[in-house]
Amino acid sequence: MTRSLGLMLIATSFAAAAQQGRPGPQANHAEHLKFSYERPWRGCGPVDQPESGITLTTVLTRCTKSYDAPVRPYIGVMFETGGTTAPVKVLWSGSKQTAWATRCLEGREDCDKATGGTINFSEAGLKGHLPTYELQFADGSVEKGTFTTHRDCHPDVQCW
Repeated sequence: MTRSLGLMLIATSFAAAAQQGRPGPQANHAEHLKFSYERPWRGCGPVDQPESGITLTTVLTRCTKSYDAPVRPYIGVMFETGGTTAPVKVLWSGSKQTAWATRCLEGREDCDKATGGTINFSEAGLKGHLPTYELQFADGSVEKGTFTTHRDCHPDVQCW
């Protein structure tokens, strides 16, 4: 009886939040999501050139043996290694780079490509500063915040 009452109270509070326009725990409103966790990755490109990037998630992800995409929602970032200029600027301590970023939300088949923005690692680690991101998308939305860096799941990738 108490378990049923507890579940009913939880369902009622989520319904009330939805009626007031507040997102529940499964909401896909990008402006309410915080991509606070970063997982670096390395891989091989189509012509066996090394590739690297980061994945920003709303929850801390565990390392897996496969390279499958994380559970949505997430932002995937691939650092540019070729001669083209990608729309996102990446700031490192003393250097700049560009990257491609894609936001993949729950309940949507397609992912949104970032049209501009910055990922800033330059002050990370200094006096407690965390890396920051601010990414713009074609629909006018902006994702921004700080993130915590976690270890690389696949640090020893060999491209042949």
